[in-house]
Amino acid sequence: MIHSPAYHRTLVWLVIIASLSLILTLKLQLSFDLGAFLPRGGGASNEILLQQLGSGPGSRLMVVGIAGGELAQRQEASRSLQAVLSESPEFVQVLNGEAGPGADAVPEPVRSRYPLMLDLDYSTDSLSRALQNRLQDLALAGSTSLVKLVAADPFLASLDLLQQLAPGSGTDATASNSGEVLWVAADGSTVLLAETRAVGTDLKAQAEAMAEVRAAFMDLPEQAGLNLDITGVGPFGVELQQSIQAEAKLRSILASLAVVLVLLVL
Repeated sequence: MIHSPAYHRTLVWLVIIASLSLILTLKLQLSFDLGAFLPRGGGASNEILLQQLGSGPGSRLMVVGIAGGELAQRQEASRSLQAVLSESPEFVQVLNGEAGPGADAVPEPVRSRYPLMLDLDYSTDSLSRALQNRLQDLALAGSTSLVKLVAADPFLASLDLLQQLAPGSGTDATASNSGEVLWVAADGSTVLLAETRAVGTDLKAQAEAMAEVRAAFMDLPEQAGLNLDITGVGPFGVELQQSIQAEAKLRSILASLAVVLVLLVL
């Protein structure tokens, strides 16, 4: 047996390194904030962009593409997937070619008389909160029709009233009609827009939503031969998190093995 002082010192260092490596693996907290990739000090416009990237309406959008197979098969799969995801509590709404709400889509009796049909709070605080929410909506989806609608109805109460009056209402998600033209990308893939309840920076909730989309797609009877692709701020953050974690673990293991090898040689 070896009882030299150098041997004992090396053994002590190996125990210390192994302990520190274990602590680093269990306690290391990594940041996956997408805002870290954007330049700082860009003024108010940059701050608004960072805010919208983290918690704005655009951060909740998940783009789901279906490729492969025939066009009719892809369209049928997109309708079925929309119907399944519309029932999920993970999503606010799932769009599949439907036009967004606009001022022209609100009938005149509802647009002009909605204050008489609903009990609305017109206090200063309530109006301030409503305008702040509309400012976030307009930041990423400031179409002319939406601007007109917000100017006439900052609460968007007319849309809520239309939903209550619509037959078969009771869900936040929009159902697809088989007779409507569905979204098709330039490469022929059908496209769904799914709005998650969780913000894009809530990576755990975004990962759960992505897993639900994949599970629902795999359960479709018409999915054979088709490919699913998911993108958006949330999915990109989830993939970034997984890549960073895998890379950090690999580099930590290699660095620890290199240090142990050097100590053993010494």
